[in-house]
Amino acid sequence: MRRFLTPRVTEALIAIAVFASSALWGSWYWGASLKAGRQPSFYQTYFEPAVMIACGHGFVISHPQPKPLEDFLLQREQTFSCDQIAGHLDLSTQYLYQGAWRYLLYATGITWYFTGIAWSRLAALAGVMFGFSILSIYGIFRLGMGRRVSLGGAFLLAISTLHLTNLPHLRDYSKAPFTLAAILILGWIVKAKPSRRAVVLLSAAYGLVLGVGYGFRTDLLIEIPPILIVLFLFLDGGFTKHIVTKIAGVVAFSAVFFVTAWPILSFVYDKGGAQWHVILLGFAPGSNELLEPTPYELVGASQDLYVDKTVRGYGSRVHPAWRDVIYGTHEYDVSSGSYLKEIVTRFPADLMIRALASTTQLTDLATGWPMAPMDGLARWMYRLRYVLLRVLRHTGPIFVLLAAAAIAAYDLRLGLYVTFFLLYFGGYPAIQFGTRHLFHFEFIGVWAAAFVIAGAITRPPGWSARRAAVWAGVSALVVVVPLAGLRLYQTRQAKTLFGSYVEGPRTAIRLGEPDRAALVHIAGPTDFRDVKFLELDLHPASCGPHVAIRYQPTPPDNDYSDTLDIPSSNSSEPTRIFAPIYSSTFQGIELPGARRGCVAAAYWVDPDHRPLLLTFVMPPDWTRRPLYQRVGLKLVERKP
Repeated sequence: MRRFLTPRVTEALIAIAVFASSALWGSWYWGASLKAGRQPSFYQTYFEPAVMIACGHGFVISHPQPKPLEDFLLQREQTFSCDQIAGHLDLSTQYLYQGAWRYLLYATGITWYFTGIAWSRLAALAGVMFGFSILSIYGIFRLGMGRRVSLGGAFLLAISTLHLTNLPHLRDYSKAPFTLAAILILGWIVKAKPSRRAVVLLSAAYGLVLGVGYGFRTDLLIEIPPILIVLFLFLDGGFTKHIVTKIAGVVAFSAVFFVTAWPILSFVYDKGGAQWHVILLGFAPGSNELLEPTPYELVGASQDLYVDKTVRGYGSRVHPAWRDVIYGTHEYDVSSGSYLKEIVTRFPADLMIRALASTTQLTDLATGWPMAPMDGLARWMYRLRYVLLRVLRHTGPIFVLLAAAAIAAYDLRLGLYVTFFLLYFGGYPAIQFGTRHLFHFEFIGVWAAAFVIAGAITRPPGWSARRAAVWAGVSALVVVVPLAGLRLYQTRQAKTLFGSYVEGPRTAIRLGEPDRAALVHIAGPTDFRDVKFLELDLHPASCGPHVAIRYQPTPPDNDYSDTLDIPSSNSSEPTRIFAPIYSSTFQGIELPGARRGCVAAAYWVDPDHRPLLLTFVMPPDWTRRPLYQRVGLKLVERKP
């Protein structure tokens, strides 16, 4: 028996047990959550191709959509039978817009083929995804710790409130097993001896994980750069050695990725994938809770239609041929990508500080969700967990820094890799900083705490304070120097941009008296594709602390209203407010607490040929104020 249970066989058996138990637990939780009345949200109306796959019709949609199928997709009915669409159907791919989800929809359709078509029967698919996520987490722990500690870490993540409450939302959860598996593979590459066979196989595995994962969530595309950086900068031996092996790894990754991802890549290029649109949404208010307020807004509202109007307005001003681009098309991707480039090239320091704030928050995710994921669930266990997380509250960043320093003290190359990992994987969720985009990074704080505690107990030899000091110095330089340089650059860019608002031609607006709601009515654009650029000149001493740009909340436009703080000023010069107006639902400006003389003047500024029309509050001394974002130095605790 002992001869059979070699270390590899033992590890394989443990891995199987971790996957199986986690999959069963995740599947059970999915069903229990549904029975508790929690309705998952994963864009179920888009899952028609999955139904067609389950019914044997392939990756198609119907025109028109049969009523029973519509009722199922809108969740008026929880089950569906293929007999309900028997007979002649007009099936095609001409209007198929779900091509970027091909592998997710195939996984769903195959699940339904074997289990029957019902929303509740996706528990099996959710369980498999959860099992692979926890298995990958176990593997990540094993990179630096023994089996017992790694099993403990995997268990803690398996009962995580943050992780479990995101599991029912299948589409957004589906990125977790692929991202965690990719992180595990990167760790193997960095830790392993650089044999060509090992590097090629691991690089190919990384390509397979990203290629298949890209068909579940296109978010996985952002994880391509790390494999290239790891191969050339962090492979054991240094930058100048093993060049042929590194190139072979890149070739292996590229070949496997493009083969597995080609159906998705070709669809997205042909019909669009809205990747840049998603990034633009992340710049809107609501994604900046760890940052101090700035006098400008890069995007005015976190709503798809608002960003759509912003991109169209940009096209009308700068590239008239893009005026009538349709959301979700390849042409829209080109236009939104160009607009994003305008933001990135003018406000790069904001991107970096958002990434640093994101990294800080991610290191403390584990202690930010102490409550149980569901009432009555394993009360004794979650009560104990609650007490433990209360004691360790907000210690995540400390443990992460200690763990990184300890790793660097043992091996400087590994310590620098940890810095890269934290800055990259911790930073990119700032693109859209919501729990559905970052829950799977909760393991970072748990891993760091376990590593520090285990290391303090075992005290492995070979650590060097000198290496730790070098790591600290290099890491600080990597952060401080680029941030300082980018802020200098951004300040010049911002002064030029906002100064052009003042210098542009304008037309005066004749204002009436405020109504009972303190609203001064102003007529906005009449065409939904048009944009107007509003300027308000205010005397702060006569105004209240806020002014609101008010829209009528009419679906599908929703409400684009925005409340802006008016900074105090002793100057006789007015404080100017600039705001792009994108919709005919614009009502005017709301001036609560204002007295006569609050508004000195109002204008429509000529928006033509201006690449960026941003909401900007401009006090008289605006050129002496910071024109970049800063971290608010607080950790946000979230509740389920």
